[in-house]
Amino acid sequence: MMQGWKRRVVLTALLIAAVLIAACFIVVGRKAVQEAEARQQEAPVPVRQPEHAPAASGTSDEAARGPAPAEYAELLQAIEQARAALAEGRDAAGVLAELWARLEAASPDLSSAAIRAFLAGGQDADTGLDFAVGQGGTMLSVPTLRVFLLDLLARIDPQAALEQAQIVFDAKASADEYAVCLRNVGMIDRSAAGRAYVGRRARELLADPGLSAKPSAGFVEAFDAVVYSGDMEGLSALSAYAGPGLGVSVNVPSFMAMDRMVIDDTADA
Repeated sequence: MMQGWKRRVVLTALLIAAVLIAACFIVVGRKAVQEAEARQQEAPVPVRQPEHAPAASGTSDEAARGPAPAEYAELLQAIEQARAALAEGRDAAGVLAELWARLEAASPDLSSAAIRAFLAGGQDADTGLDFAVGQGGTMLSVPTLRVFLLDLLARIDPQAALEQAQIVFDAKASADEYAVCLRNVGMIDRSAAGRAYVGRRARELLADPGLSAKPSAGFVEAFDAVVYSGDMEGLSALSAYAGPGLGVSVNVPSFMAMDRMVIDDTADA
């Protein structure tokens, strides 16, 4: 009897000890968890960056967008190679035909960007060919690489050609470039406002003392832009080139342009 009572006392003591030990572990464990949570809240949370994120400093907007497509660089190089070939006196028709095929086959956006980049650089090369316009305003031959590129730009990117025309008109650096841009605007914007704009810009060309001092073939072709505009104010501008002292290559086209304007105006009356 006594032994059974002693056994129960011992078992009860062990049970109480086990409960106390378990309670200690619970308290200690909860405290550790709370401390860990507090440390986690104090520590900065790492943020995973995008795989292609730009560097935090020392980069421009252009660099952040990534390098230009390889095709763009190849097109710009093709234009430069054509310029070098023309400067060396190679066959202009073959060089330009090859460049035309290369630019026309590529993405219009990239070809347009390459053309505009080259034009912005101010480089050029003579072709040894005439400034010749065919039916419907088609360029049969071009005197320079820049005129060639302006002609092509109107075909692959009309909006860019209009913007480039504004640059050429304001610069007044070349009558041939100016003339092909007049044609570009006339072909792309056939509205009444577009025709009036062509007429105004054509009169500016004819009034420019630098470009009119030695009228080029492109300068004379601009007479047609005055006729196209239908603006009778252009008659006085054309009459300035009707004098015999300028030679038949200038005064005859001037007379013909004025004659066409009078005929058109009479027909409209």
